[in-house]
Amino acid sequence: MVTYYGEDNGVDRIILRVLLKKHKAIRAATGISVPVPARAEELVEAIFEDILLRRRPKDNRQLLFDFAGDEEPATSPARAIHDEWERAAEREKRSYGEQRMFAQETIKFAEVVQEVEAVRSAIGSRVDVSEFTRAALRYWKAALTDVGAGSRARLEVNLQDVPRARRDALPVDQARFTARFELPVQSGELYLHRTHPLVEALATGILDAALDSKGENGAARSGVARTRAVERRTTLLLVRFRYHIETQVRTKDGIEAHQLLAEDCQVMAFAGASHEAEWLSQDQAEALLDATPDANIAPELQRDALQNILEGIPAITPALEQAARDRARELLAAHARVRSAVRQRGVSQRVEPQLPPDLLGVYVFLPIPAGGPTA
Repeated sequence: MVTYYGEDNGVDRIILRVLLKKHKAIRAATGISVPVPARAEELVEAIFEDILLRRRPKDNRQLLFDFAGDEEPATSPARAIHDEWERAAEREKRSYGEQRMFAQETIKFAEVVQEVEAVRSAIGSRVDVSEFTRAALRYWKAALTDVGAGSRARLEVNLQDVPRARRDALPVDQARFTARFELPVQSGELYLHRTHPLVEALATGILDAALDSKGENGAARSGVARTRAVERRTTLLLVRFRYHIETQVRTKDGIEAHQLLAEDCQVMAFAGASHEAEWLSQDQAEALLDATPDANIAPELQRDALQNILEGIPAITPALEQAARDRARELLAAHARVRSAVRQRGVSQRVEPQLPPDLLGVYVFLPIPAGGPTA
């Protein structure tokens, strides 16, 4: 790396001498990048004082790389910035220390494997992103064409028939574009991942439509379907848990307490009637997300099935609240495992569920009648 500077430019000299070298010196000594603590006007004052008042060396062909320090007057702005920066670096060093600062280097995957797998499950894979994006675009009348196969498979999207309001909400400049759901991508192709603006816009639009009781829903908060995926009436619930996570940190000045509000969505499922519900495992509940309708169902039967479940919510509320408490214990244990893995001490936590949980979705699956599917 080569550094260029103006030999007759005082601003270049002060920036290199005071800021960059000082920054590198602190980072080398502590391992932490400490930002300049001074305000903009203080920096300007120090720069102009150095340019206008500081005596230039006799041989100005070589740039001085000494930074503001003991050679500066005690009352000078440059000395004030230097001292404040030193104090900030010392605070950071005491706060993190060498063991805490580099503790992540000692983490073994086996120690946090549960947390890693939980995150992967929560955020989904590229397959989940692909399926959702395709379903959302089709619902909005976009024309989709798969091109290629294997590692070069891509999706060509035509938004020509998408309603104008929906199309304007999507962060794309053209009505036609090509997308992929895995890297690498070619020039002109979009890489659609979970947090891509287009995927976020589709998710927001579908969610807004689901919450709009007067509009045409792209997703529904309740539904009833006949499917071969179940042998008896089974109800899938989308539940939102909320928690207060209180953290207490022991410092030299005493105990500092911090509180955060966390949210967690889970699917739960039970078979049978609400008052005698047989709760399914998490894997069994998630498997119902892939269930597809295999027969028609009369609107009257749909309404009756949903009404029975809604009236039976008080009967299943204790189970939902117990699930929230169990999940709170799991979250607390996960925090403890991670803090143990990074060898962090002097920190304690408490996770308190906020009851009752929020019921966001109710979906009833009915088995196919013994006589076979109806037309």
